Amino acid sequence: YDEVPICISTHLKTFHFKGFEGSTYELKFVGHILKTARFLKTMTVSSANIHSEEKFRVLKELLMLPRESRTCQIAFS
Repeated sequence: YDEVPICISTHLKTFHFKGFEGSTYELKFVGHILKTARFLKTMTVSSANIHSEEKFRVLKELLMLPRESRTCQIAFS
């Protein structure tokens, strides 16, 4: 994760992660996108395999991740 492609930091406006399972690796990946995408407006994370209690925990973790974009909204379903 040392270098960030210029397209992510300056052009990425929407990001949708489908099939999210809540693994540490996935959370780190989403965190990396949030931390580097300056113009990100919406981040949507979708999962059908996580139970409601686990979804609440994951949502809390997602919302606590630092974001480069001050206007980015996170949706988790």
